[in-house]
Amino acid sequence: MFVSMLVLSLLAGGVHSANPLPEYMIGRFVLKTSEGFDAFMSALGIDSSIRAVFCALHFTAINTQHSNETITIETETSSEVTTITTFQLNTPFTETTADERIVTTTALLEENYLIKIQIGTPTIIETRGFALDGNTMRLIHTMPSNPEIKSVRVYARQDLAVDPEQSTFDGGC
Repeated sequence: MFVSMLVLSLLAGGVHSANPLPEYMIGRFVLKTSEGFDAFMSALGIDSSIRAVFCALHFTAINTQHSNETITIETETSSEVTTITTFQLNTPFTETTADERIVTTTALLEENYLIKIQIGTPTIIETRGFALDGNTMRLIHTMPSNPEIKSVRVYARQDLAVDPEQSTFDGGC
C-alpha cells in the first residue's frame, strides 16, 4: 500500500518528466564505497557464498539516454556484464533483477534523483542521486517492508583515460 501511494503521489505531483536525463547523469561511474550491501542481499535471501563474491567485485554503472527517450542502465564487472535494463520514465515495465526476481518497475526522475520502484516480493526502491557537477552517483537500496535495511553505494565518474582495473575500491559491502 505504501509503495502504491508513493508511486501515485510522485506521478500526480508533477515530478515526472519525458525530457532526457540531465547530462550529469549520463556516463560511466565506478564503485568507490559500499555500506550495507551484504545485509541488503541477505534480506533478499541471497546465499552467503554468492554475497561474498558480489562484495569482492569491482562494479561500473553505465547510464545512457537514447534518442527515443529510453534510458539504459548497464552494470558491469571487470569480468562480465551483470545487468542491462532499458526503460522509459514513468512507464511500468517487467524487470528481472540481478538476483532473478521478476518485478514490475517504474522509473521516475525527480530533480537530481533517478528512482526505480521495483514492485515485487519484496518491493525495493533504488535511488540514484547525482551530484550536480556529475562527478558522483550515490545508489541507495531500500526495502519499505524492512526499513532498517539500507545499502549505500557511492560511485565516481570514470575518466575515460583511467583503466577500470585501477579502481581504488578494495571490495566490501
